[in-house]
Order: sequence, then C-alpha cells, then structure tokens
Amino acid sequence: MRAGRLRHRIMLQRLTRVPDDIGGWVEVWFDLGQTWAEIRPVSGRAWMAAAQEQRAVTAEVLIRPRQGIEAGMRVVQGETHYLIEAALMDYTRCELKLMCKTVSAHA
Repeated sequence: MRAGRLRHRIMLQRLTRVPDDIGGWVEVWFDLGQTWAEIRPVSGRAWMAAAQEQRAVTAEVLIRPRQGIEAGMRVVQGETHYLIEAALMDYTRCELKLMCKTVSAHA
C-alpha cells in the first residue's frame, strides 16, 4: 500500500460496557488507537456489489492490516463517524478495506 494515499488521520473505537455509578452498566465508545487511512465515498458499482451484503455502505476506509478490526466497531475522522459494516482483507494481505456507513456521533 502506498503511503501517499493514507492522508486521513482516524481513530478506531469499540463499543464497551462499563459499570456506572448506580450499579448498572452503560455502553461507551473506547478509543483503540489512531492510524492513517484513505477515506473515499463508495462508487455506484461498488455500492451495488456491497449492497447485496450490506444495508447502507456509504464509504470505504482503507488502512494497513491490523488485528482485531471487526464489524460493529467505529471509525472517527474529525466530526464524521462511520460504523464498520465489514472488514475485508485484500488478496495480497497488504490493505484492509472497511466498508462503512455514516452514523451520528451518539449512535
């Protein structure tokens, strides 16, 4: 993967249950770390292919391969939040494609 394409700094997050002050549980987004990525809107053809398996894929986020990235996690880039629908490794195993949909910050 060429480093020049990776021009967006993103934060990867996982939804985690933590105890609250009154003895219950609350779900919060926990930061896993930052990495460089390429964020691009999904083209019409890619959207049609992705839509067969995903409901509303709106962006592809390309990163270097990392362990532990899975559907249900979140990508944050500035004020924009993306929910990961699928994490797909390319055939050369040098890039991880995250198929995402845009969500609100409180989702």
